[in-house]
Amino acid sequence: MAALKKRPNPRKAGASSNGNGAAVCPRCGKPLGAGCKHCGYRLTPEQERKEILATALLVYADKGAPNTLRAIAKRVPFPTDHKRVGRILKPAIASGVLPQLETSTTRNGKQWNNKPRAKNKKDFIGVKALQGITAPKNWARMYELRTGDALGELRKIKNGSVNAFCTSPPYWWCRKYKGLPGQYGLEATIEKHVDRLQKVFAVAHKKATADGVAWLVLGDQRGGSNTPRTDKTKTKVLCRIPNKIIDALEGVGWYCMSEITWCKTNPCSQSVKSRPTDATEKIFMLAKSPGNHYFGYKALKEICKTTPSPTDCHSSARRKEKNNKLNGDTYPPRNWGDTRNTWDWWEIAINPVINVKHTAKMPIELARRLVLGSCPKGGLIVDMFGGAHTIGMLAVLLNRKYIGIEIAEVFNKRAEKQFRTNFEG
Repeated sequence: MAALKKRPNPRKAGASSNGNGAAVCPRCGKPLGAGCKHCGYRLTPEQERKEILATALLVYADKGAPNTLRAIAKRVPFPTDHKRVGRILKPAIASGVLPQLETSTTRNGKQWNNKPRAKNKKDFIGVKALQGITAPKNWARMYELRTGDALGELRKIKNGSVNAFCTSPPYWWCRKYKGLPGQYGLEATIEKHVDRLQKVFAVAHKKATADGVAWLVLGDQRGGSNTPRTDKTKTKVLCRIPNKIIDALEGVGWYCMSEITWCKTNPCSQSVKSRPTDATEKIFMLAKSPGNHYFGYKALKEICKTTPSPTDCHSSARRKEKNNKLNGDTYPPRNWGDTRNTWDWWEIAINPVINVKHTAKMPIELARRLVLGSCPKGGLIVDMFGGAHTIGMLAVLLNRKYIGIEIAEVFNKRAEKQFRTNFEG
């Protein structure tokens, strides 16, 4: 190896370069890319493979230079990239002809690792609010994944046994599973979509306990190429589907207690010039018996990030401030770092999400808030449109029972595997 001489680099000024560092054609002397456009000269795949292998041997012999794919690609005597070099060298490395490449190199004085980082098997590590929480020992008996239609499976549940329904119904004409009839969200019109969900939550109303609640994450749609021609919605016009769904659910006994705006801190970009980018979705809190419903306000308390003036405090605080002034004291307003009741404005990033292949996965932080705010410990949560079953995994982790219903069996199998990955051991 040490006896090999260093090959000239045509990227630098020399006999096989045009003086500017670019490779030139050996026939006509003009710039050469993958082939010469002027005289038709082109390296054959075998010639290209031999040149890359020969350059790799020179790089290995040069102990002072890093033997990485990018370093080899820079010294190849024709324009190429590290991906092409890697494809050619892979068989030689696998067979033992060439040694393994270096996995790290120094760039700008910093040490970089070229190895792909191993994904953490447990998805909850990245959520600060869940660090240190361990699943109960009987976690395997706390959840059940059912495959079938949401309405049919919901009817099998005992009446008055469900503490909370936390779900995100399929948005109208936003996704479609191949080969699965009876999917929700693919109705011909918005009215049929709303009526179908109304029937599901009419049954859910019977299954809920006296203090039962329902939390729905709903997204809107615009008329256009994605919607069916049978619908009369105008192109690019907002359909306002969430409001229509809530109005329909109030007709079957549910009461809307709160409308929360989920503000995505990293929304998907949209190439639109006629309106702002869609960066929010709606979360609705419904109650079976208003005033007698469950709400875990203590678990959802958040850190105050504003410092209001004394005049901004509620009336009881102002009264307390007035009384304290008479005693020679002042009432301190709510300061930065204090806890307060959660607002109806949630800033949550789309990631991280559960490691289950699905087209619409719920962020873990959003699922955590829904579970804590909707159901006490030991209660039962039902998700009629389970998908990746993110709510189910957070429910089990936070000591709640869970029943997940999903029409696609493949997602239930993937979620079952992820349940065991997260909680076993």
